Amino acid sequence: MVVRDRDRINRLVGLMEEHDLDYIVVFDEVNLHYIAGGIVDYSACILSSDGVIYLVTPPMEFERAKLVSWVDDVYMYGGDSPKSIKADSLVAAVSRMVEGNVGLPFNYITHGQFNRLTSSNHNFNVVDCDSLLLRARAIKTSYEVNLIRDSVSLVEDGLEYAINYISDGVSELEVARESIVYYYKAGADKVYSDLIVASGDRAAYPHGRASEKVIVKGDVITLDYVASRGGYWGDVTRTVFLNRVDEELRRVYEVVESALNEAIDSIYPGVKASDVDKVARSVIEREGYGEYFLHSTGHGLGLEVHESPRLSKKSDDVLEANMVITVEPGIYIKGLGGVRIENDVLVRSDGREVLNRLSIDLLVL
Repeated sequence: MVVRDRDRINRLVGLMEEHDLDYIVVFDEVNLHYIAGGIVDYSACILSSDGVIYLVTPPMEFERAKLVSWVDDVYMYGGDSPKSIKADSLVAAVSRMVEGNVGLPFNYITHGQFNRLTSSNHNFNVVDCDSLLLRARAIKTSYEVNLIRDSVSLVEDGLEYAINYISDGVSELEVARESIVYYYKAGADKVYSDLIVASGDRAAYPHGRASEKVIVKGDVITLDYVASRGGYWGDVTRTVFLNRVDEELRRVYEVVESALNEAIDSIYPGVKASDVDKVARSVIEREGYGEYFLHSTGHGLGLEVHESPRLSKKSDDVLEANMVITVEPGIYIKGLGGVRIENDVLVRSDGREVLNRLSIDLLVL
């Protein structure tokens, strides 16, 4: 059985009390992992306001659920045992186990699940708890931070592997595929479905997923790598150059590097996420490249690659201690290429800690 991260459960229970919730019910993989401590297929997790956690599973997941989660009890539906709930579906079983005010994360539940749950004969009131869960997940416990540290290290190992693999005549897809194999051999439980390997003028595409394009001398190459170990993601980007550097791209690199450093230096608890975006954006605008910064400055990192807070112009989020965020300014110029550099940052009570060890200095291969 997995050892429970009591800090996160205590935080959730406190938020439930604040929102007058008797239960939280989740069906999706991400929030189930967060509350139950592991992934159990075709199941639901129930957290009560007194901190007791239940899983409801089909018979085939009943025994495994006990091994991969930290829940207090496991019930099955559709089976025949003392732990069986007489119900013809997962939703029907859950509806018999809760009452009062029941929180459901509306953005993480299917239309069918929601309709079946709310139309069943029940003694509960459904409340959207999306914001509650996102708020809880945004503040990482030491347990979670350690897992993210490990994943960031793993991602950087893969980046180093890719950088050493790159050579004249190798395609972007070859680099990506070799990197994916590397990650799984190194113990990743997930690798982002489309690693970004964008070379030459394709580096002007912020989401330049690996293609058949062959990398040649003189190319700029952006590598945006994302992988997880223990369920928590690391997300790191480096931009390198093969053999030589175009002079304008050298200047672009220097501007992006300055934007990254100044944005990171602005990170403290209590700072608006939009202000961190403003710092990065102002550096790039000051140097005349403002129109080429095509996305927000960063995002929260955890059980999902993109979660709260959002470092963007329109964000209302305020940074708090123990948030983990990415900072990833970029400049993208059609016909020339682009540069993005991304680090993962832990917000600390006295400032911030960069979780990366991999240098951001300009690198020519």
